[in-house]
Amino acid sequence: MNEAAINGKTDHLLGLKENVIVGHLIPSGTGMRQYDRMIVGSQEEYDQYSTMRIENQKLPDLRPVTEDKEELTVDFSVTDRRKNYLNIDEEVKAVEEKALKYPAPEFEEFHPILDRILVMRISDDPEEEMLEDGSTRNRRTGLITAAKYRQHSNVGIVLSTGQYVVLSGLRLNMSEFVNVGDKVTYGDYNSEVFLMDRKKAEAICDRLQINYVDDPKGIRVVRVQDVRGVEKLKKAEVANV
Repeated sequence: MNEAAINGKTDHLLGLKENVIVGHLIPSGTGMRQYDRMIVGSQEEYDQYSTMRIENQKLPDLRPVTEDKEELTVDFSVTDRRKNYLNIDEEVKAVEEKALKYPAPEFEEFHPILDRILVMRISDDPEEEMLEDGSTRNRRTGLITAAKYRQHSNVGIVLSTGQYVVLSGLRLNMSEFVNVGDKVTYGDYNSEVFLMDRKKAEAICDRLQINYVDDPKGIRVVRVQDVRGVEKLKKAEVANV
């Protein structure tokens, strides 16, 4: 607009964008379903029909605009030439494995980095059981709480933590916020489902002396900033950790 003004151009403000900028009325919502049977006519016709309605006269049959729709025909066809690998007749050979030059290395337990924590989602109510989709069901009443309604108040056990958190330019140890074995309430906004091998997850739970929860989407990597609160593990219980 600045460039147009400098060059002395003229804008008649006829488009939708121009009318929005100036603040004029625009035809917003005219494609909504409640307007499908709207009758479009002149002011003279409107005054005539209004008078006939007041005088209880029979109104002429009017056709909605939407009845004049054109039927579109398609004069082309689409052929899918993508290769379907599910219906391959030829035998697919496996990749030939060469002899290993070195023995397979062994690694320690998984640890998230930076401000992430590894959380196993649990049900905080003893009368509730966890369902496969992350929802919970009350064993006594049968009431199901959908997973999306638990987004703001998920509960889990911390299995592993990152090293530190950066707040306002300060680097703080993760232990000042949460520790392994703590129970946390967190918002499930930026978390990631972590597909950890079940045996590895059970090994961590055994080391922490907590029960493993069989939830396909229950082990997650969560940012510590999304943690709402922490319930610290009692010292007596962490003596062997």
